[in-house]
Amino acid sequence: MTARRKVRSRLWSPLVVLALAGTALTGLTVDAQAAPAPINLNSASCPAAISQGESDGCVAELQRLLNLYGQSITVDGVFGPGTYAGVRVFQSQSGIAVDGVVGPVTKNALYNGSGSAGAPARVDLASALCPVDVTVGEKDGCVTELQDLLNQHGATLTVDGDFGQATLSAVKTFQSGAGLAADGIVGPETKTALYRGGVSQGRRGPTCARRPAPRSCGRARSTAV
Repeated sequence: MTARRKVRSRLWSPLVVLALAGTALTGLTVDAQAAPAPINLNSASCPAAISQGESDGCVAELQRLLNLYGQSITVDGVFGPGTYAGVRVFQSQSGIAVDGVVGPVTKNALYNGSGSAGAPARVDLASALCPVDVTVGEKDGCVTELQDLLNQHGATLTVDGDFGQATLSAVKTFQSGAGLAADGIVGPETKTALYRGGVSQGRRGPTCARRPAPRSCGRARSTAV
């Protein structure tokens, strides 16, 4: 081997070593950034309200669920701006107060909400397509809308468009809190109260100060939805 070739060999050997080392480090970095395993949002391992800045398996599950509703979020377990925006879009589409915080109502909607298969499309309760009085036993988009609205006021109903006993109980609870006759029938006054924050037009309901939680007091709802 000539002297020139020996010099070149000595120069290239350290470069090869450095290149191999860099490749190995890159591989370690990719492994370190792998997304955590998804954790059911209703488990004790997840906080009651998941918010921006959290990084764990609860967020990975949240991202997975949001993608089932047509979004394209990278599932990395990091609740960043992209996930925050995705949560707000989902809340808006589901008729939930849009605050970007994943609380009990948003979790319920993600697992069983208005976007789930089988639920009839929502129909405005004031439209001609809905009866004057929506009552137990009805199954249609009017009930889907009713259940969504009740969830906005603190209920945790499965939104399936079926006016069963759970929906009946939630209607009575809402009516009682809004100062209406708690008969479980969703008539004009109850519809108005559902859309206008929980106080009927014909009656004066309890003030926010007297209620245990301000969820149904107009815009002063809890942020952990």
